[in-house]
Amino acid sequence: MRRVLLDTDILSEILKGRDLLVVRRAVAYAEEHGRFTYTAVSIHEILFGLHYRDATSQLRHAEVCFNENEVILPVLEDYTTAGRVRGQARRQGRQLTLDDCLIGSVAQRLGLPVATGNAGHFEAMRLAGLSIELENWRQP
Repeated sequence: MRRVLLDTDILSEILKGRDLLVVRRAVAYAEEHGRFTYTAVSIHEILFGLHYRDATSQLRHAEVCFNENEVILPVLEDYTTAGRVRGQARRQGRQLTLDDCLIGSVAQRLGLPVATGNAGHFEAMRLAGLSIELENWRQP
């Protein structure tokens, strides 16, 4: 199993533990690599949702997880790439979020595939010029 950058939806699912296919992949991945890799953008997205729902026990669990894994901070190059890709996608009639574009840009910079269940978002980025590979962890 190769090293991947987790998208927020997969990290969130790992924390929830409901989708058995994602959980099995996560367990196998953790056994091989020892930890997960994701961006600070995903931390923001997850904490926003948990704080909004006032999910106190889930917040504690998430914070433990964040401290045990590899968190990548976007750099200026990622913001530049995200802006270019997001603008190109918009010209093509596709609406992308800054969060998704930053995750995709980090993946491109690091040369890592994105593990996601939202392949459509990242396909739109690829059509807008982002060079990334995708692994859909929600499909067998």
